[in-house]
Amino acid sequence: SPRYLVSKNRLEEARVALQKLRGSDSNIEVEYSDMVQLLLGHNNASSTKNSAALNGVSQDSAFEDVNYKTDTEIPVTATNATSSQSYSIISLFKSECRGLAIIGIIVHFFQQASGINGLIYYSTSFLGDVFGSGNSKYITVGVSVCNLLSTLTSVFLIDRTGRRTLLLLSCGGVALSSILLVIGAYIDVGVLVVISVFLYTIFFAIGLGPIPWLLLSELLPTYALSPASSVATAVNWGTNFVIGLVFPSLNNGLGNGTFILFATITAIAFVYIWFFVPETKARSIEEVMAEKGVAPRSDY
Repeated sequence: SPRYLVSKNRLEEARVALQKLRGSDSNIEVEYSDMVQLLLGHNNASSTKNSAALNGVSQDSAFEDVNYKTDTEIPVTATNATSSQSYSIISLFKSECRGLAIIGIIVHFFQQASGINGLIYYSTSFLGDVFGSGNSKYITVGVSVCNLLSTLTSVFLIDRTGRRTLLLLSCGGVALSSILLVIGAYIDVGVLVVISVFLYTIFFAIGLGPIPWLLLSELLPTYALSPASSVATAVNWGTNFVIGLVFPSLNNGLGNGTFILFATITAIAFVYIWFFVPETKARSIEEVMAEKGVAPRSDY
């Protein structure tokens, strides 16, 4: 990616990659300049701070110097901004990036709390209550195929409709499908149950399924991405584990009414995304950070 190439000081390759990404007719100079200053400026600032401390130079003077350099010229040397200068998990949550990191982590939580893996893991069991074990196996296979095809479809939709729009559509669709599933089971209309399960899968796969894995890389600068991704992945799999653990007990106690709980969670996710998750389609990280009132590190 352009950011990776900049962090490796392969600036001309980064410019070419960014131009290809944005299109040959797009003016990339402002975005390219911001990217170089954000990635290399952060790294050079850290180096300047250490050197200033060793040489008895005031940090303010050092920072003025590095700011002058990034305003007047593109650095020709840089250390790896994604390794030694990356945040730790603790420093991430003390930094200016913590708000954006928390947004991405919460979206990962909602992905699993939507109940999709309860549906997939135990669909044979709860569908068997409606259709019998023989027929439920075929429906479960169909659900898995539907999940795959819908995920592939999302690849073509993400850059056309935007991440935020698909997430909202996904959450609303999953919540509605969950309610329809409960209604179908309650009034004993098997066709409605099947339709609801497939709709649930489709709506999940076009938004909540793939987009959380993409979102953090479009919200955070490179130096904050690794620790945020680690926490988000832990939250994702931890929530997955909890859902898989408690779903059988919930299903035994509430039956298909369990999906009212998941409908409530995805409705909350819809509201959260509406108010807090920015659109990242065709936008630089600098633009997203500016929208949320977040400035890059102030020490460069």
